[in-house]
Amino acid sequence: MDRETMGCALKGAGIGLLTALCLLFLTSFLAQKAQDPDPILQILPHVIRTLAGCAAGFAASRMKGEKGLVTGASAGAILAACLALGAAVFGGSFRLLPAILLCLGVIGAGALGGFFGLPRAKNGAARRRAMKKRFG
Repeated sequence: MDRETMGCALKGAGIGLLTALCLLFLTSFLAQKAQDPDPILQILPHVIRTLAGCAAGFAASRMKGEKGLVTGASAGAILAACLALGAAVFGGSFRLLPAILLCLGVIGAGALGGFFGLPRAKNGAARRRAMKKRFG
């Protein structure tokens, strides 16, 4: 992997971490205001992890401009490593299989965000107009 891809993946992972942090603050506010926060606190961490992975992949792919799946998956892997490290430091119990599955989910979300972060090609009519304008 080249240096530019890693740089974009690191920046994308940083954006993913900021996204996760903002969404966690929003979740804590919602949990505080809810009568029974248990249903919120069971599903929202998974949603936050997935959205952060998508944001990381999307941002990294936009910065790189090509190889969206590779760049997005790299950003997702870096984000997954950071989230796993944070969970290991601040969390209580640690089980290997759920941790691996969650990391794979974040990497997959990063790859998906990277795919959608690539700039799209022009449609057929716009491409024909550009070619006609270019070549007469």
